Amino acid sequence: MIYQSKVDWWIALILVFLPCSLFLISIWLIFSGETLGGMINLSALGVVILVYVFGLFPLRYETTSDVLVVRSGWGKRRVPYVEIRNVRPSRSPLSSPALSLDRLRIDYGKTFPIYISPDDKRAFLRDLAARCPHLRLADGQLGAPE
Repeated sequence: MIYQSKVDWWIALILVFLPCSLFLISIWLIFSGETLGGMINLSALGVVILVYVFGLFPLRYETTSDVLVVRSGWGKRRVPYVEIRNVRPSRSPLSSPALSLDRLRIDYGKTFPIYISPDDKRAFLRDLAARCPHLRLADGQLGAPE
């Protein structure tokens, strides 16, 4: 099953505003005779587009038979279900493959946690609970049974 990232309105606004403003400022600079400044701004726009294409989009989470696949741009992180220790709500602003602060923190293996923001958290948690029989779903989070 594939889950898209939830997108906070203010993050969407930033994601649209940044390249649009760089483009408009570049055009203004070029037409006002500041060709070098316009070209520098267009270069910055190119970097932003590269970051969007290679590092951000598409952003989705896929549950497969044995792993959770977190896809962000060209990168993929595979989280084996057997390594997941708990999944709980979070509002952490740490850098992560998520476009919302309405997140889930997934603790797994011996690595740092991963934060994701599936658009339908309830369905995602039910799906994950079915694939992680060693965890129990209660109160909007997955954890070891008591």
